[in-house]
Amino acid sequence: MPMKDGDNMVLISVHVPKRVLNTIDDLVKEGIFPNRSEAIRMALLLLLEWKLFSRGPEVLPKKEEDPTDKAFRAFLVQGR
Repeated sequence: MPMKDGDNMVLISVHVPKRVLNTIDDLVKEGIFPNRSEAIRMALLLLLEWKLFSRGPEVLPKKEEDPTDKAFRAFLVQGR
């Protein structure tokens, strides 16, 4: 999902194992992603979607849920 002009972007720095970077570079070479940034953005979006919706699309807390899960979902869904 390429970012649109006007989207607020923030530069972050992360350390990743060389084999992970090599794999990302392979995906870029294969044309799956236009560049490393897009590949990493997609991975982050998939992580957030998994964290938000791994227990179904409902955003309400479940029985025996970690309180940090509820706060994390509320933060992402409400943009706070």
